[in-house]
Amino acid sequence: EEEEEEEVVPVQIQLPPKEMNESELKTEQKIKEDLSTSQNSATNKVMRSLAGCLINEIQSSRIDYSLLRELNNKSALEYIEMTERAKLLLQSMQVMNEQENQLMQELTKIDDLVEEANKLDSVVRKLDEYTKNLHAQFHKLYSSK
Repeated sequence: EEEEEEEVVPVQIQLPPKEMNESELKTEQKIKEDLSTSQNSATNKVMRSLAGCLINEIQSSRIDYSLLRELNNKSALEYIEMTERAKLLLQSMQVMNEQENQLMQELTKIDDLVEEANKLDSVVRKLDEYTKNLHAQFHKLYSSK
């Protein structure tokens, strides 16, 4: 259960002025001065405490903003470095693509040479076969005579 807090409101009741002698009047003035001085002292103390709190809050905010600025600067430097690395990677990829194209051209030439070598090998086998047949026929021809 929540308890309701009652607000305390100071009430000042003024009594009708009574006749005071000079001594009582001085005593009452002294009490009022002491009360006023005490209130001023308490007010000054509260104001100094509030000012100290506000100064601490301002300094804390200043430190926070300083740290945030430092973090932002470091992040910006990281992004600059990442951009430079990305540019280098892009250049490296372009170089590698060019080298790949050159390599593919060379591999195509090698494939053409292999194909020509295979054709030449086929011709050599056929020529060898023809030569063997011719030799056999020549041998057969001279053997029968």
